[in-house]
Amino acid sequence: MAENRYQDLSQRIKNREHILPPSGLRKTSTIGVSSMKKVYRLKNLGCANCAAKMEAAINKLDGVICSIAFMTSRMTLEYESEPDLDRIQSIINKFEKNCEIIR
Repeated sequence: MAENRYQDLSQRIKNREHILPPSGLRKTSTIGVSSMKKVYRLKNLGCANCAAKMEAAINKLDGVICSIAFMTSRMTLEYESEPDLDRIQSIINKFEKNCEIIR
């Protein structure tokens, strides 16, 4: 059975088919070519699960794509117009009370 899955995956790669997670797990980018990317340090980020929840909540904002790396305590924001960092800070504080964005 595992061999069949491997062969199926090999065939999909050969055919250059995209292998993506089910919809809803990955946010599709609607951000254009003129987007900006900025990296912020997160102080007092103490929980990987909370970081994942923060990332999911921030990604629900329009015009913002967020990625949080727990191990490096970094948050990457991709956006077209400057995001409201105070609003993002309030979202972060819902999950980690003492966590703050270093601007």
